[in-house]
Amino acid sequence: MRYATVKVLLESTVDKNRIFYRDNASYFNILIDDSNRKWVCRLHLNSLTNKYITFRDEPNVRHKINEVYEIEQYKERLSDIVNEIIAST
Repeated sequence: MRYATVKVLLESTVDKNRIFYRDNASYFNILIDDSNRKWVCRLHLNSLTNKYITFRDEPNVRHKINEVYEIEQYKERLSDIVNEIIAST
């Protein structure tokens, strides 16, 4: 569900075949071209009470979310980050 949500949000920005994920112990990573260097956002959903998202452009800032669907409010920001990644490669 996490991956699918972000993939749908980014479908108008980048080819869906370029969007990947890696599930790490402490966060769920969304990547472009399956590269750790091209991460878009990280979802920290392991806790029942403290769920949040971090973005590549501000990796130390946590944005609290209660449910995965709340990621939709960050669609424009996700698209901007993906466009920056694509432009820099």
